[in-house]
Amino acid sequence: MMKVFIDTNIMVDVLLGRKEFLLQSSNIFQLADNEDVELYATALTFVNALYVSRKVLGKETALKKLKAFHDILKTAPMGDDELSKALLMDDKDMEDNLQYRSAVSAGCEVIVTRNVKDFPADGEVRAMLPGDFLDSLVEDSVDEDEEEIDDDGEENE
Repeated sequence: MMKVFIDTNIMVDVLLGRKEFLLQSSNIFQLADNEDVELYATALTFVNALYVSRKVLGKETALKKLKAFHDILKTAPMGDDELSKALLMDDKDMEDNLQYRSAVSAGCEVIVTRNVKDFPADGEVRAMLPGDFLDSLVEDSVDEDEEEIDDDGEENE
């Protein structure tokens, strides 16, 4: 199963119901709910999401929603190893460096974010916009379906 790291902005999109981003971001969480992918986030993601969402939703409601997220997300490691490696990165944003190193440690293939530019372009884990990630899953599914049909146009068993 594909391991996918969720950046804070994606979680906040769903928490706050940001209309512009809600459909794609919520579709990603639906994939995890259907057990099509494993979603990961760090404890820092939850802290940052609470900080942003409590101002709009109130602390009690924000915490209730975050607990629901915690039920479907796995927690990526964010310890001394990730911090040490993040400090060595030349990228601009320390928080994104920590998130990136945590995604690597968790074995994630993709980081889904609306902030692709702050993640390494040629790193071990690819950063993708939500729409691009969802499109790639559709393309992969179509490719797998085509592989199941042999040269004679018959389905392989």
